[in-house]
Amino acid sequence: PPYKSRISSEETRRNFNPFIPLCQYKGEPEIMTFRSCNLFTRAYTDKGIGYSFNSEKFTTTFQETTDNVDGHLAMWFNNKREVEYPKSSGKDFQLRIVIDANIEEVERYEKNIDDVDKMPKAFLLAVHDPSSPANLRGEGIEVTPGYETTILITPRLLETSKDAKTMLNPKERKCKTKQETQGLKLFKTYTQEACLLECHLTEASDRCGCTPWTYPHIPGSLLCDALGIHCFEKHLKLLNTQSTCDCPNDCDSVIYSFFGSAKVLEKNLLCIGEKAIKEADLF
Repeated sequence: PPYKSRISSEETRRNFNPFIPLCQYKGEPEIMTFRSCNLFTRAYTDKGIGYSFNSEKFTTTFQETTDNVDGHLAMWFNNKREVEYPKSSGKDFQLRIVIDANIEEVERYEKNIDDVDKMPKAFLLAVHDPSSPANLRGEGIEVTPGYETTILITPRLLETSKDAKTMLNPKERKCKTKQETQGLKLFKTYTQEACLLECHLTEASDRCGCTPWTYPHIPGSLLCDALGIHCFEKHLKLLNTQSTCDCPNDCDSVIYSFFGSAKVLEKNLLCIGEKAIKEADLF
């Protein structure tokens, strides 16, 4: 018999369990359920597709070209959220999330609990400017399954004077403004992270002759097969530490420093009961 299809809508297009089944921001919702977690959107990082909270929309960050049509479609869900700038700090403005590890990895580890190689992989988190891609390779914070991790973030604002921006060119002031996008083919605004990512992707694509579907598509590049993906990831890893890209600092930016701590997860404090699980309606 033919498969039954649902009417396309914002709700049916959202995966209720994209590794982040439960979330809460500023104390809302009061009770976390699978249906209520809609704070995250898909986003490109320097390790491929990830999930992002409080980032600029894909259409605001990336140029629209014939090569990234699929990217626009993949990133479209939950695209109505605007960037929010908290008015204060502390617990009243905290983000709480539950990250769901791959169940097959967990079960395999439980059967071989003494085998360190079978331990579920840690998740990577990054704190970054809403208009920049996340730098997971260089600044990723490891979050280990089975632990409750708390991350305290301190932002620091860096600004360049108006005179320096208008009277000096980028080489003289050694920084670029968001509007100085000369040379960028993927991004609409300049940030150092965006410049580095595009440069690394271009170099890896040139060396391997393709780009994996999990990254922003380089104009004119083919999609990688399995061998191409291996080549691409190998070179991308090398480029992260041996970069020759010409990407000056941002003239204006927010720099984040953070401190993390972890303790064994008390799952009984987070369990939401059978009712919420039944409401998930994942399939």
